[in-house]
Amino acid sequence: MDSSLLSARNDASASVNQYPSTFPIGHRLMIPSSPEVIPMPAPAPAKKPLIETLALEERIRRRAYELYVQRGSQSGSELDDWLQAEEEIERAEEQAVGKS
Repeated sequence: MDSSLLSARNDASASVNQYPSTFPIGHRLMIPSSPEVIPMPAPAPAKKPLIETLALEERIRRRAYELYVQRGSQSGSELDDWLQAEEEIERAEEQAVGKS
């Protein structure tokens, strides 16, 4: 590469490195003389926990799968897993309704 090109490149990178990367060269930070009040946006409404938004069957399906994995992922007890999951979720819903 031509030495004059290398010199120009080095000069350009040296001058850029003198300024913070967040401000363009020659930029001046402007501070208003009187502060302007800018309203904050309203906070987003709280999302319901995932457990409350899932359909009953989906919650049972997920719990049955957890039971299946806890048993070592061996097939043969799918119905037992489903029935146990169904019972656990119904019991938990009854308890939640009782606390309300």
